[in-house]
This record gives sequence, C-alpha cells and structure tokens, in this order.
Amino acid sequence: MIFISGFFAALRGKEIVRVDLGTIKKHWDESVNFLWVPRVPLMLLGRFKRETGKKLFCQPLAIKSKLGLDIKTRFFCTVWAMEKLVVTNGPLFRATGAKKSGVK
Repeated sequence: MIFISGFFAALRGKEIVRVDLGTIKKHWDESVNFLWVPRVPLMLLGRFKRETGKKLFCQPLAIKSKLGLDIKTRFFCTVWAMEKLVVTNGPLFRATGAKKSGVK
C-alpha cells in the first residue's frame, strides 16, 4: 500500500505517512460510488510545508490504473484488514513505537 500511495498519488517522503485511515473511511462510499467519476479517496492529514497548522487534503485516485491495477480493491482490503486489527482511525501506515507524524 505504501508503494501504491506513493506512486499513484505522487507522494514523497513524509507525505506518505500522512495518509489517514479515519478520513478515508469517512469519505469512502461517496467517493467510490460517485456517479460521473468514481475515485478512491486518498486522504492526507497533518502538517505540510508552506502550510500553517494541520490540514486535510484529498488526493483522488482512479479506481483502476491504466496498467490494470485495481486500486479500489487494494485500498478496500487494507482498510478491512485494519478494521480486523481494531484500527479505525489515525495514520494508515504505522510502526510499533513510532511517532504519529504529528497527526492526532
């Protein structure tokens, strides 16, 4: 998922760890079921360069890449797996004992 998020959303370095699970879940249904242009909602939450305070950004991703990669299914499976671990909000990518990148 880190590679998919980084590559398809053109994220770099510290931006990748700002992907927020709670806001992805919040906007999932309306984004993937949008009538004209369904998208996967890649939500970024935190502090960013040249921005004041914490900000929420949405980077809409295509449901399926031109190469045929099913981005929607991969994100859905990741969100489902995190729910099974009883993780429903906060950073999507985390490590034991790691700081939360300034995201609450």
